[in-house]
Amino acid sequence: MGDDGRMELRDVENDETYEVVDYIDDELAATLESLSTGEAVNLELMPGSGASDVFGAVRMESTGPSVLFQ
Repeated sequence: MGDDGRMELRDVENDETYEVVDYIDDELAATLESLSTGEAVNLELMPGSGASDVFGAVRMESTGPSVLFQ
């Protein structure tokens, strides 16, 4: 996670990249910030408003596609 709270994730199943700029709460942000580069997690994302290609992290899930921290 950068100093501005943004992080870039890669979907390992679709080989797509997502820029996360917001988090549902401080606890999720802290959990994601503590993960290492290359660590895989299942994460639910919510598209940002407008035409931008940014997302908000909603929650970590126990199943579903994984994303890698870059």
